[in-house]
Amino acid sequence: MKRKKIIFYFLVLLFISLIIISFTSNINFYKDEKKIYEEITNINTLIGEDNESDIDFLELKKINKEVVGWIEVLGSKVDYPFVQTTNNSFYLNHTFNRNYNGNGWVFMDYRDKNFKNKNTIIYAHGIYSNALFGSLIDIYNSSSWYQDNTKHYINITTPDKKLIYKIFSIYVIKTTNDYIETDFKSINEYRDFLIKIKNRSYYNFNEEVLVNDKIITLSTCYNKKEKLVIHGKLI
Repeated sequence: MKRKKIIFYFLVLLFISLIIISFTSNINFYKDEKKIYEEITNINTLIGEDNESDIDFLELKKINKEVVGWIEVLGSKVDYPFVQTTNNSFYLNHTFNRNYNGNGWVFMDYRDKNFKNKNTIIYAHGIYSNALFGSLIDIYNSSSWYQDNTKHYINITTPDKKLIYKIFSIYVIKTTNDYIETDFKSINEYRDFLIKIKNRSYYNFNEEVLVNDKIITLSTCYNKKEKLVIHGKLI
């Protein structure tokens, strides 16, 4: 009888502990999310919200010297500076201000050489409130976005150039690393890669992609087990 009481009290204590942990985690999540929005607001105040004008990278570099460009995905809320460091882990949990935050920031693959690779990859978490790459989930689930081909573009601005990519593939896939290759051993290998990622697309963009094309890949979380991936070709 005493043993049953001990087990019962243990289970009650465990249940209460899990509730406390869950509650604390939720509080920390919302605090982190609030800080992300504060940084976004500060950045927009710094450079102005009209991104048709030139981005002031000198001012941005005063905040973070690792900023390398600005990304805009038409039809989404993605409109942020992005960074690059010596690995693909630091900005998974650090913001543009380099403060620790579980939501991280938008960052370019450390292997990329100033957009000279065949495949340039940019990552960010998919935050539920649509910050960072969260709004990419909305365009994936929006037939109206797909039907408006004026929105099928990714704009990249760097201190020395402006690049426009036309989206040719968007899909959700179980977490894998087979789409994050930056360079390829042969033309045939790259051709096979392009065929593979194009055939995965949820929508048919009717866009031809050739081995001479350079592409960009955006990668984010769709849920805990799957990634949302977008590919565009440089035009």
